[in-house]
Amino acid sequence: MTETLKVGTTIDFVPPNESIQLGIKCEKLGFDSLWAVDHLIDTGGSKVEPWTTIGAIGVQTARIQFSTSVTDTQRMHPARTAQTVATLSEITGGRVSLGIGAGEAMNLTPFGLSFDPPKVRAERLAEAIQVIRLLWSSERKNPVSFQGNHFRLKNAWLDVKTKFSPKIIVGALGGRNGLRVAGEFGDGWIPWINTPETYAKRLKLVKSFRSAKNLQNRDFEPIAWIFLSFADTSQKLREAISNTKKALLAEIHTLKFIGFRPSQTLVPYQQMLVDDRADQLISDAENSVSDELALQFLVSGSASAIVERIEEYRKAGAKQIVIEFQERGNEPLEKFAKSILPQFKSS
Repeated sequence: MTETLKVGTTIDFVPPNESIQLGIKCEKLGFDSLWAVDHLIDTGGSKVEPWTTIGAIGVQTARIQFSTSVTDTQRMHPARTAQTVATLSEITGGRVSLGIGAGEAMNLTPFGLSFDPPKVRAERLAEAIQVIRLLWSSERKNPVSFQGNHFRLKNAWLDVKTKFSPKIIVGALGGRNGLRVAGEFGDGWIPWINTPETYAKRLKLVKSFRSAKNLQNRDFEPIAWIFLSFADTSQKLREAISNTKKALLAEIHTLKFIGFRPSQTLVPYQQMLVDDRADQLISDAENSVSDELALQFLVSGSASAIVERIEEYRKAGAKQIVIEFQERGNEPLEKFAKSILPQFKSS
């Protein structure tokens, strides 16, 4: 029997109170997980503070799992992150994981926080994960210490305890430094937009880092983030393709990974600042990405075609998929829950 594929979706572009209702609805529809985007600002606008939103949904649900996508290491000290996750883990009965990454310039630079080179940010990320795990194991009678280049603990502990063991899912788009941290320190890995083929190649690299540290026998959950469209008109499909092209041009490392050479004026997503110039550069370059190429990164079509495409991500190694629906509102959620989700509940 094939292992059941978990299916989640996102809280993104939705104001706070609507986000809470969306989360409650997702549980009723049968989704396994809900991922709250952790940004102050982004190219798509309208973000919520994820942890308070998770708490509000958590007390009104009983089954659905939660994670951030993804918290960084600078806007909230790892000690506070550890305390927050431990608290919510208790409130929700162990339904909270920590999605954590190295951070993006758009959420750091405008707020006076440094945006360092990739190697430094990856080192800080690895240290933060170690600090968080140490603090989860700490208590007054058993304080912990840590000496790193970015974080230090000296006889520190948390008074809040959780009887659960929250997973730490490392968000890494595809750079070698981030994938190494995911493999060596994470309980799972989540990237952004990929084809099944690019996902498989990146996951192979993550697994190689795990093997090098003799971690290959420990539980690890690879997660795939997919763009999905139920477009039923040519106009809606054009919009979904356009959104996919813009995502690819924002995350240009993936385009380079498949041999595409984007305009040199474009800035990688991690380095991007949200302003009119950045948006215009991406819009100006949109036609450089063909529809055929964009469709390789967009799951769309009939219900059977969507099921078949999702199965390709499973075969590529994903144990969970997180769906970013390209059409907003309840309709795509309900359609997916009715026509597609049961296919994976019985697998």
